[in-house]
Amino acid sequence: MLEAKGKVEVTSSSQEFGDAHEVLVVDYSGPQVQVCFNAGYVIDFLSAVETERVGLEFKDEVSQALMRPVGAEQYDYLYVIM
Repeated sequence: MLEAKGKVEVTSSSQEFGDAHEVLVVDYSGPQVQVCFNAGYVIDFLSAVETERVGLEFKDEVSQALMRPVGAEQYDYLYVIM
């Protein structure tokens, strides 16, 4: 869940691995929204990217999102996640 106060709450639930909950500081000042992604796809992107910061862009809670590395001029790619 992206909160309007500059943080994101990341939760995950798996029968195999159990539950996880983290709160991360983000550069976000919009309204509170809740988006859901397959964790495997997010992990695929985060495992491949070599920057410490990533961008997440989306139109609304039900549309696809774009993930991209931040601060990596040598990389010219987007990752579309649905």
